Amino acid sequence: MLYGRANANGRRVAVYVPEELVPEVQRGLDNGRALQELLQQAAPRYVKALKRERTEAAKSKKSRAV
Repeated sequence: MLYGRANANGRRVAVYVPEELVPEVQRGLDNGRALQELLQQAAPRYVKALKRERTEAAKSKKSRAV
């Protein structure tokens, strides 16, 4: 059985996984967890880059106004 939560309402759901599909489903879950970890690491870096870009654009605009 594969247990999880439905996104929309948070209800717990269960799905039967046939024995022959277990390795493939496990590999997909492992890949999803690895992807989630990478996204959690990338998000703060992306926000910092956006802030830095915005700051540099503001500085550039001020220097052109002078």
